Amino acid sequence: MTLWSAPGAASYAGLGFLGTVFEKAAEAVPEADHDVVIDCGGSGVLAHEALSRGFPGVAFTGRGAMRKTLQTIAAAEGRRLVTAGPGRRALDLARCSDPERESADYLANRRASQL
Repeated sequence: MTLWSAPGAASYAGLGFLGTVFEKAAEAVPEADHDVVIDCGGSGVLAHEALSRGFPGVAFTGRGAMRKTLQTIAAAEGRRLVTAGPGRRALDLARCSDPERESADYLANRRASQL
């Protein structure tokens, strides 16, 4: 499972806060096999910092020379730079009326589809 921050979250929540949120999630469910992607929007500075801090995945919407530079850095550090969000298969907790129940249902459906 891949945990994605909200679009552009690095710019308003901060990398330190997001790192803590994802660390706490991993501690809460240590048996879960998961990956993390921090969405930095079009900020090359934040994307570079996220890669430097060791986030395994960084979403960056910028283009051109900055994208190429960040791709080189990500590859050298064994991380990945992505352009697109998680798509329709994602569960957006901001839009859930009962996040706990909807998370459980989402995970149960994912498990069932993998059988």
